[in-house]
Formats: sequence, structure tokens, C-alpha cells
Amino acid sequence: MLDKALESFLYLVAVRTGARAVTLSNVKLSDIKQVVRSKANGKLLCTIQNNRTKASHNCGHKVTIEGNEDEVNDDDPVYWLSLHVYQKKGVRLFDWVNTNEKANLNKLVWPLSTESMRERFKRRAEAAGYTCHLFCFHSLRSGFICTALIAADKDDETQQAVMEKTAFVVGWQQCRLSQCTFIKEALKRAMVASTLITINDDCNQTVFDETQLELEMIRCISLNE
Repeated sequence: MLDKALESFLYLVAVRTGARAVTLSNVKLSDIKQVVRSKANGKLLCTIQNNRTKASHNCGHKVTIEGNEDEVNDDDPVYWLSLHVYQKKGVRLFDWVNTNEKANLNKLVWPLSTESMRERFKRRAEAAGYTCHLFCFHSLRSGFICTALIAADKDDETQQAVMEKTAFVVGWQQCRLSQCTFIKEALKRAMVASTLITINDDCNQTVFDETQLELEMIRCISLNE
């Protein structure tokens, strides 16, 4: 399949981030904002900005996926993204942000319409042996929010301690709108979306990578020494 890397990356990003077809069909190459290597495990952290949602044409929502660009893995979105970018642009993913080759960045990552994405996924599901019309593209996002809530809701006492201490430092009223809004926006930038559904026996695993918590990552900026 000539488009295997394109489609594999598409479906894996959809199931890991909960993005709709209408969102992914509008992602451009220029929306690949950052590619950095995690200090924790050496994997690549790739930040993609989604600008189109069902209700907005300029939402600017960033999601981060994690993986290895060189290790062949059917379930690794970063591997398939790397292969897709290299096939289309001749640039390795880790060199993406620093490369001087910036031509045609307005081109779509997935040059498929919303309807085409939906129909392709239906055909792939049927070819994989599932009953006709059992799945649609929207099926990829249905369990995302539940998985995220389960992963975050492990220790109520720790959550309350974090809310209390940050409210004290900044001068917020604890658990009120200002604090919750800030934390929500900050954690969205720090969360590694693909970790939310990864099965791992390591009890120390977290959906938040310390590399993502640095100021440069949260604000998507580069600071001089």
C-alpha cells in the first residue's frame, strides 16, 4: 500500500487523542510544532496543533504523542509519522523543526477529505474481518475521555494537596474557575496522549512527561541560554 504510513498514522493518532475526522483532515505540515527527545525514556515527543473542531475553526489545541521513529512497531504513531514525513519530504522527524526545508508546509498531513477518512476506515475495518458497518471513524474516539479520567483519578488526597498548594502560591481560591482553567490548559500541553491507553506494568508510569513540563514546552517557545 502506497499510503500505508499515512493511514496508519491517521488511525493511531485518532485513537490516542480522540480527534474527529473533521479535525484531522485540516491538520497541515506546519502544525507539527515540536519534536523533542524525552529525558525520561529517550523517546520522541511530537506536538501537533489541531486548529479545527466541530465548533471552531481556530481552536489551537495541542496534543503530544510519544514513540520511537526508528523501531518498526505497528502500534507506534511516531514511527508511522516519521515514515510518512520522510516519504513525503525526505526529512527525518527529529530534524523536522530545525530543517531549512520549509517549502509546502501549508500542505495537509493527511490529504484526505473528512468523508474519505470515514469511508477508508470502514473499508479497513471490514477487510480486517469486522462486520460491515460495525465501526466508523468516530468509533476511534469513544473511549478516550473515560480512559483519561481513570488514569488521573488514582489518589484523591494527592489531587487535593496539589490544588491546595498551587492555590496558596499563586493566590487563587482553591478549585475555583481561575485555578481549574489554568491547570486544564497547562496539563493539556504536558500530557502525552499516547500514554493514556498504553498497557504497562510499570507502576511508576505517568501520562505527564517531565520534559513537557518545562517552560519552553508549555509555551512552545525557544529560550536563549
